[in-house]
Amino acid sequence: MSRLEAKKPSLCKSEPLTSEKVRATLCVLKRILTSSYGPSGRLKQVHNGLGGCVCTTSQSSALLSNLPVTHPILKILTTSTKNHVSCFSDCGLFTAILCCNLIENVQRTGLTPTTVIKLNQHLLRLCTNYLKSESCGCRIPVDFSSPQTLLCLVRSIVTRTQPIGSLGSISPSSYGSVKDLCPAKFGFKHFLHLIPNEATICSLLLCNRNDTAWDELKLTCQTALHVLQLTIKEPCVLLGGGCTETHLAAYIRHKTCNEPESILRDDGCTQTELQLLTEAFCRALESVAGSLEHDGGEVLTDMKYGHCWSSQAESPSVVNWPDWLSRCGCGLCNSQEELHWSFLKATQHPIAPQTCLPHEATGSSNNLTLDCFTAKLSGLQVAVETANLILDLSYVIEDKN
Repeated sequence: MSRLEAKKPSLCKSEPLTSEKVRATLCVLKRILTSSYGPSGRLKQVHNGLGGCVCTTSQSSALLSNLPVTHPILKILTTSTKNHVSCFSDCGLFTAILCCNLIENVQRTGLTPTTVIKLNQHLLRLCTNYLKSESCGCRIPVDFSSPQTLLCLVRSIVTRTQPIGSLGSISPSSYGSVKDLCPAKFGFKHFLHLIPNEATICSLLLCNRNDTAWDELKLTCQTALHVLQLTIKEPCVLLGGGCTETHLAAYIRHKTCNEPESILRDDGCTQTELQLLTEAFCRALESVAGSLEHDGGEVLTDMKYGHCWSSQAESPSVVNWPDWLSRCGCGLCNSQEELHWSFLKATQHPIAPQTCLPHEATGSSNNLTLDCFTAKLSGLQVAVETANLILDLSYVIEDKN
């Protein structure tokens, strides 16, 4: 007869975010995510000590699915991000990094969780209302009569490729037509064999000698396809390359500095508390933009449009910036305009960011870096709401049996 062990009491920890171990673990997760972010993000190899498959990726869906997370706070963060990615496919790293930044920055303010959550919700509403408004300076409407905006969006998702032929100006006859189809079985796999009328048809073939790289390529193409579907439903895109984040931060600073009464009269917060949290919120957005730089270069923002700019690592301490900067992160603004810049990490003074979206530029440019509007808007909401949930946690109760 086996001996029965006495049941162990549950482990109860109060104020989990005050634990140095939790903060250190959150910091490690943030470093993993930020170093994977953007087109020049570094690949990660994820494997466990028991052997098995090795995952090589820089995409949030594969990274978070294979990354072993044990602490309840990190599980909340990763689960929220994975749920977002399962619905929208894109902006997973943006969501997780922004959430980490918000938690980290807010803790330094010393404000109570109740005050933080109220003000975070107000700032989130300011962001979403602005991004949805016609006056938004970082949103571009999609013109379906021209493929250029969609091609820029696809290229921004798929690591600087050439346009896919089927999305360019190509004769419909090049696609071919299907005469018949029949099922085919090879081993345990089942296929549908499409039998064409003509000898040749155009297809998109994904192949790689490495299975891991092939899986990464398939995932990237699936994301691009899903993003196109989302864009058809909501025909607009956001500026990429960090420009939406820095522009949005400039807008929020200007709004709360010039119209604080609209927030203060609703929640009874002081102007000092509003200024503290606004700076923490805006710094969190700007840190996401700064995460795109992986080679030691300086990240700047201009004082006119609020766009994000990146310089080379070997820039001298005293420099004429127009000689060292070519275009902003999204590719819309040129450094030869009469602009003034400041370092992203420096103290930012409130400015009213102007729009930089002339119709002729958005319709004809082939080199814009763009983000999916629907996915990024959802990512912003998920990041703030998840950060609020984590900041509001008073106890973590774990069953050790």
